[in-house]
Amino acid sequence: MGASHKTILVVDDEDSARRFIRLALQSPNHTLLEADSYDQALPIFERHFRTVDLAVVDVSMPERNGLELALALLAIKPDLKVLYISGRAGAAGCEFYGVPQSGGHFLQKPFRPGELVQKVADLIGPPEPRAQKAST
Repeated sequence: MGASHKTILVVDDEDSARRFIRLALQSPNHTLLEADSYDQALPIFERHFRTVDLAVVDVSMPERNGLELALALLAIKPDLKVLYISGRAGAAGCEFYGVPQSGGHFLQKPFRPGELVQKVADLIGPPEPRAQKAST
């Protein structure tokens, strides 16, 4: 895997949201790891933390919220980039959870695939385009 390859951990308790994100970020230069909860995400991250470049984390999840998960991930890998997403929390909810909305690390659901791709590119850089054959 080259330097342009990015690994993204996607954590959302809604199957449809994870599927949407997977389709939006699908690329030969992305590896996507998925989890539906804090308890499922943490062991996945612990196994792959050296290669994970970005965590896309839903703010509002049952039991433990996205900020708690992000703090646990950042304790393991302090330079990890985190993109918080939420359809329920909104500005007031994010403030309640303590989620930073500044610095481009938050995306309000529903969002378009292109918005997600751009936000990911802003945080970790775009995936490299596929090499094209040189014409003679």
